Amino acid sequence: MTQCTRQVLALCLASAFAPPATAREPAEHEARDAYEKGLAHYDRNEYDQAIVWFKQAYERKRAPLLLFNLAQAYRLNKDYARAVQTYRAYLRLLPDAPNRADATALMNESSARLSDEAAARPPPPPPARRVDLAPTSPMSPPVDATGDARRARAEIIAGSVVAAVGLVGVATGAYFAARRGDDFDRLAGLRGGNGVWDDAAQTLYDDGRSAAITANVLFSVGAALVATGSVLALVGIHGRSRARAVSLAPLGRGAVGGWSCAF
Repeated sequence: MTQCTRQVLALCLASAFAPPATAREPAEHEARDAYEKGLAHYDRNEYDQAIVWFKQAYERKRAPLLLFNLAQAYRLNKDYARAVQTYRAYLRLLPDAPNRADATALMNESSARLSDEAAARPPPPPPARRVDLAPTSPMSPPVDATGDARRARAEIIAGSVVAAVGLVGVATGAYFAARRGDDFDRLAGLRGGNGVWDDAAQTLYDDGRSAAITANVLFSVGAALVATGSVLALVGIHGRSRARAVSLAPLGRGAVGGWSCAF
């Protein structure tokens, strides 16, 4: 506040608080006391306390002149937003104020300081980018390692059993094929001996023929079982390798990798 402005304000306030012919009312006395305490703090640059007392003085005596000192305390306390509001209220309530030019200039100065503070304030940080850790692309679906491993193990076991049964069938067929060959050799020996086709020759012939049929059936079934079991086991082995997989799922700025293994 300039010295001229201070003198004008002091004279106006003295006039506002001038005691009437009769004794002052309690509210008038309290307002004057609060104003003087606020002015003492103001002169000592204790603007926080000055604001408190100036506000109390205005609450007890609604004299618009008190708002100027309150606005000054706000401005010097660097509370420019409240300073502008209080200067504006002062000029509105007292349009013919003796220091209107000074009050307007100080209000404009506080408004400029407020704009400078807003410009110097750093911009707020951008909102945090949400990262979705779930796979966003169907190109690599998640692998159910446990289920695939169990299914693969069952396929390998079943294929091995079927193939083993087929091998047993092939081995049994080989046995009957050998027996058929032995019977026909004996039959050839009998026929070569006397050239007579008797009951013994017929029996050897029937046994050999039955062994040949059995061997053919066992060879066919056994070979089919071996082939089926082998395919089933290979499917299971492939399924186990699929259960041991690495998958990549693309994200906004990278990828999520997953490795799963089951035995």
